[in-house]
Amino acid sequence: MKVFSLSSCRNSSIRFMAYLLMKNKATVSLLLIIALLSLPPFVRAEIQIRVFDTGTYKKIISQHKHDSFLMVLWSVDCPPCIKELSVLEKFHQSHPEENIVMISTDSKDQKDDIKALISKYNLTDIQQWVFSGKNIQTIRFTIDPFWYGELPRSYFYFKKNHRQAKSGKLDQSILLAWLKKN
Repeated sequence: MKVFSLSSCRNSSIRFMAYLLMKNKATVSLLLIIALLSLPPFVRAEIQIRVFDTGTYKKIISQHKHDSFLMVLWSVDCPPCIKELSVLEKFHQSHPEENIVMISTDSKDQKDDIKALISKYNLTDIQQWVFSGKNIQTIRFTIDPFWYGELPRSYFYFKKNHRQAKSGKLDQSILLAWLKKN
């Protein structure tokens, strides 16, 4: 069995890193953080939040026309919505293959708040949208003419091209029931 020793390492930078690792793990952690932060922006994962306007709903439906998916409407100013993010986090962790589209009904000026929440709940790899801030009633009407803005609001889309709307907070049993129907 070959044992690693500092003297057997020919590359001085590897030898130096190995020395640091053995002597001071905090220093190595700091160096790794600095290295990650120095990466160009296109290398770091950037949360993409697209602007949702009056034509967006049709695009989303077209994109998922052969799939089941869950569309969740929420707001950073809605306490039940924030609680629902925790439910969605658990669901997404256990069912990462399921398509989820999240739409914040907030203004696009609140993107930083939205990013902070979706990061906190590990929902960064889910398709994210934010209302454009213009023609809010028209946008709501394009999604559902019977929806008057109550939140949270969810739409369960089935492979057979129909949907089921739900106002109020989701829980795991509701999400699992939707999975069984697909």
